[in-house]
Amino acid sequence: FASAARRRRRKNEYAQGETPTIPQGLSSWEDVREAIRDKAKCFGLGPTRFAECLPPRPERKEAYTKWIEGQMHGEMGYLS
Repeated sequence: FASAARRRRRKNEYAQGETPTIPQGLSSWEDVREAIRDKAKCFGLGPTRFAECLPPRPERKEAYTKWIEGQMHGEMGYLS
């Protein structure tokens, strides 16, 4: 698993709209999914599934921005 610094760097890259790259040693995103499934199985987890991650629709992004600006997230600063 990635170090904390590497995860933060990747998170920042994704936030800037950069496309993530396939990790070394793997040749496709299906290989990445299989590696994650294998690791999950090692930890005793059940079936592992993946969902498509798309940017929010403009109207949802606007509603969320207003929600945050209204301080509706309370003490959950990680949401802002």
